[in-house]
Amino acid sequence: MLRNLLIGLFLSSTLIMSCNPPKETPSQPTVEVEPDVDESTGIAGSDLDIGDSANDDDSADGPSSIDWTDCGGNVGDKACDFTFVDQNGDAWNLYDHYGTVMIIDFSTIWCGVCRTIAGDVQMHQDTFTAQGYDFLWVTVLVDGSTWGASPTQLEINDWVSTYGMTTSPVLLGDRSVIDTTAADGYPVTGWPTIVIIDETMTIAHGINGWNETTVFNWLETVLQNASQ
Repeated sequence: MLRNLLIGLFLSSTLIMSCNPPKETPSQPTVEVEPDVDESTGIAGSDLDIGDSANDDDSADGPSSIDWTDCGGNVGDKACDFTFVDQNGDAWNLYDHYGTVMIIDFSTIWCGVCRTIAGDVQMHQDTFTAQGYDFLWVTVLVDGSTWGASPTQLEINDWVSTYGMTTSPVLLGDRSVIDTTAADGYPVTGWPTIVIIDETMTIAHGINGWNETTVFNWLETVLQNASQ
């Protein structure tokens, strides 16, 4: 009960699709909860205020470079930096992409919903790029085919080949990006977790699970604001 209550705080009330969901109710998102989440850690403090505007007072006069020292995993926070190896074997650093609107898709290879989403990722990347937006869909594969084990480069290569990833980065991640307090990382408690980062490297929205309409409504608003 505590776990479901805390996840409800983390998510919007929209029905969410995710891996191996528990019993659905109309008002409770269905997510796959990490079996190793400690219910005594105060996860409620890591809530993403889903649907809230993250950057109401940012403008074209905002920072043009990385000039902050604090980061977090909540809506409105500056996103926490990370560096992982991409599908080309190169180091990919989040902060190198300041000025770009990004979806950070925290996924695992063993997650069925994550694999379903992956089949359309390159199409979405191509669509928004063709519309003239500076946009990246970044898949961070936190687990490989086994729960809790980081993916191998072979698994990354297979993911890229299977789903036709070309210009959309796929990163060989690990669980170092997860911080259920959201103090120094991302409060990932289910798969996938989608985080939208605006052009000022501010977390604009986040959702634990998947709802295509919600995510793309958010994304289009962030992209339009960034292009003004």
